[in-house]
Amino acid sequence: MRNSIKIGDQVLVLSLKRRGSVLAISTKNTVKVLIGDLQIYCKPSELELMGSSKKNSGPLGAKISFKKPKTKASKTLDLHGQNSQAAKEALLRFISDAVMAGHQQVSIVHGHGSGIIKKLVHTTLAELEVVASFRHPIGNTAETKVYFN
Repeated sequence: MRNSIKIGDQVLVLSLKRRGSVLAISTKNTVKVLIGDLQIYCKPSELELMGSSKKNSGPLGAKISFKKPKTKASKTLDLHGQNSQAAKEALLRFISDAVMAGHQQVSIVHGHGSGIIKKLVHTTLAELEVVASFRHPIGNTAETKVYFN
């Protein structure tokens, strides 16, 4: 199946019902897909090449299943002690994993500190299509709750 998906292909991420572009294919049977500004890591079986003429079938004619993949992605990310670059990479990977796991809401702990990481988190979240909204829980400005579309 990996042979049918190539870098640059337009694909449908079946569990999310969202279109994206293939950025990379690893030797570990993982495909990196860009959906808007979010990079998602998928298995080839979770993707359908766009332009397929077979309705309700995957890349090799397999029946499409719209079930969320069963993963054990965490619902909380702690960014304490990370620099801006590491925090942004961790945040994007965390959001990707949470979306693929089917989470509707997650928490990001950024702390108070100088406010640099908190601002980075809010700026990044505001740019992601999959994020419906985010806010601080009442009385806790060191954490941000994120809600997905």
